[in-house]
Amino acid sequence: GGALPGPQSDGERRQLRKRYRELLKTSRDKKDELVMSSERFRTALDTANELGNAVVKTREQAVDTEYLNHLSGIGVAMARNLDPGAESRTPGDLVARLVSTFVRTMDAAATLEDNPDAFDWTALGECFQHHVPTGVGMTCMLGPLDDAKPKERRAGGRREKMVLGEEVNPDVMATAATDAEKQETDLTMQEMYRVLQEHPCVPLPLLVLNRDSLAQTIENIFTLSFLVKEARAAITLDQEGDYVNIRLVDGQQGAGEPGKKKVEIQQLVTAFDMRDWEAMKQDTEGMPTYMAHRSHAGLTDTHLSTDREGREKRGAEEASGSQGPRAKRRQT
Repeated sequence: GGALPGPQSDGERRQLRKRYRELLKTSRDKKDELVMSSERFRTALDTANELGNAVVKTREQAVDTEYLNHLSGIGVAMARNLDPGAESRTPGDLVARLVSTFVRTMDAAATLEDNPDAFDWTALGECFQHHVPTGVGMTCMLGPLDDAKPKERRAGGRREKMVLGEEVNPDVMATAATDAEKQETDLTMQEMYRVLQEHPCVPLPLLVLNRDSLAQTIENIFTLSFLVKEARAAITLDQEGDYVNIRLVDGQQGAGEPGKKKVEIQQLVTAFDMRDWEAMKQDTEGMPTYMAHRSHAGLTDTHLSTDREGREKRGAEEASGSQGPRAKRRQT
């Protein structure tokens, strides 16, 4: 090839494509003559190379490729005509020919089977060396091109692993919380039972009410239900049947002990909300209650113990004949 062609006009490009089409038509019409004459084939190939030097655009390249593909088919047909028996040959025939050429003994096949190193690979390489030309490369200046290099991305640093806390068995934690709640309920039951031992018959509001906490008032009602369930306390009505009192059960009857009279236990489902709590506080206004306020930090004997002076005052009031408020039975 020569120098690269300059810009071409549309007319020049059309004329180039026209010459390619004429060559392609002629070679197809005279294919048999080209196969039989190597001189004509050489002429057609030189003409294709000359026209290829003028090809610039892809449209002309497509026509040039089509013509070269047609000439390559003619070359294959010419190679087959050189040796009519070439079609019947196999890759094994090629290997046998190489062995006979590059194993320099009388019986090349037997020698190669006994000694594979007998094949002269160096001679084979020198024979095909002229088919492998030296490649053309180029040298670039690295200095001026250093600034054109893309900036390297910083590798993202991994976060340091946080030290985890000590593993704790959830079952143990759940059990511990349950045990603490059970202990709190038991202490509250003991305190309420001590109140009933000192005052065998107590009006329901004064026993369960906590004026400072609705939640603890409900807890007191819940605690009272356990005492009633265990037959350690009983819910009774006055003679008129309008007021509810809590009475201590002597000897814990109904606990399943032998020789004790079994107490009939009945269930009661009741509702208690903020309105009931406010109404209970109004009914008992100015009167002392029996269950002390409990601290949220935890229950101890100090928290559960009530003021002895207050108890003595309530006992004196009852001894003098003053009756505390009694819960009025509501008709629902």
